Amino acid sequence: MSSPELSAASKAITNAREAWGDNYTKAIFGMLISSIDRANTLIKPPEPVDGLKIQIADMPLTRRGIKTARLWGMHSRWSGFDLVMDSKNPQAVLDEVEVTTFHETTRVRIFQERIINGHYNDNTELDPLGVIIEDGMVIATLENLLGPNAHDLHKYTSHAIDRNDIRRHIASYASAQATTDLSNAEHLDIHMGSKELPRLGYKIGHAIVSSAIATHELSTDEMLSQSPKFFSDHAQSLIA
Repeated sequence: MSSPELSAASKAITNAREAWGDNYTKAIFGMLISSIDRANTLIKPPEPVDGLKIQIADMPLTRRGIKTARLWGMHSRWSGFDLVMDSKNPQAVLDEVEVTTFHETTRVRIFQERIINGHYNDNTELDPLGVIIEDGMVIATLENLLGPNAHDLHKYTSHAIDRNDIRRHIASYASAQATTDLSNAEHLDIHMGSKELPRLGYKIGHAIVSSAIATHELSTDEMLSQSPKFFSDHAQSLIA
């Protein structure tokens, strides 16, 4: 008699134990559960995150010459997200769990808010400027809720970039050809920048959103409720 097929959750746990051992598996999954609960409470998506898919895999060390994280996520539209966790470095995965969970929960909230308020049907409608602004909304949320010293967050913020360079890069994103058919890889490349300017999309998006927060005295909750046009108009005002 063949053995019964493992559920998705059981399979993820089995794969994790095989890759990392019991102690890291308990620590990572425990941190993941507590981080989802905390993120739902602080970020307050209209419908809390209640779905999760996990894959344990051998992840690339770099992308376009930029060192990658050991835990990578993508929100699955309404109220869940998918995670790819590195099979080779469980300590790095553990270090990144909370920030990644808050990151993806923030994306879930942004998506829900914009669907509910009729701003778009699917966030692949965004042009390059809209893509980096969503990145900026996420990074600003992490900075406000987890603090500026959250794991690796400084790599994604704009504080070290000169104002004139920020304006120049905003103008470049604003003039980039809009497309309604950005693939996942193209979205990633907009975020990641280049080896010379790593994670540029995150940084310039953060600069735009941080400026809007300061100019309009927005709370994190208010910021997450704004439309794409609100931030696009603010970005244009910075280069006018």
